[in-house]
Amino acid sequence: MTGMVGVLSPAAHRLLVAGPDLEDKHFRRTVVYLLEHNEQGSVGIVLNRPYNHPTVTRTVAELLPMWQAAVNDPAVIFGGGPVEQSATRCLARITDAAAGVDGPDAELGLDLPRFMPLGNHLAWVDLLAGPERYLGYAVNFRIFAGCAGWGPGQLTDEIAAGGWLVLESAPEDIFSAEPDTLWSGVLRRQPVPLAWLSTYPPNVMLN
Repeated sequence: MTGMVGVLSPAAHRLLVAGPDLEDKHFRRTVVYLLEHNEQGSVGIVLNRPYNHPTVTRTVAELLPMWQAAVNDPAVIFGGGPVEQSATRCLARITDAAAGVDGPDAELGLDLPRFMPLGNHLAWVDLLAGPERYLGYAVNFRIFAGCAGWGPGQLTDEIAAGGWLVLESAPEDIFSAEPDTLWSGVLRRQPVPLAWLSTYPPNVMLN
């Protein structure tokens, strides 16, 4: 698939869908949601790498029990990428009521939840605060460890080499209840011939 390029240019809030020939262990068959893309580089989060291996305990119930009932299923920590893997962040879909809310308002005597807005009705929220503080302000939560990052020009080069397709995101992608089928599902909803890639076998040599 060398030379295959996406139909769009990389930009915040678009998806990077790994090309079927991309074999990098960190990104094979991943779907990455781009948070930033500019001349300084690119940052995103891998959406479809839940930590659900039987020998790895990364459930929300065990690591962050106060968030267990609030996060979207599956209730596990997601691997957001190979960068800053020790950093755990909670991504939320925020409501219109959260617009302009970025911290406590001492003058009004309000203790409002702290958001780090990302645009497109998304924000990082404070894990230490607990989900109760965000009632009425957020409707979805997912916890990620790490992120994906590229230096200046690096992502553009990888796209040109056929490593990634750049596609529009859909609201259901980020908090999907079926992350294991997200790669094929995103491709399947594209027009032909991109949709055909959803059937590309994981190992061509076994086909």
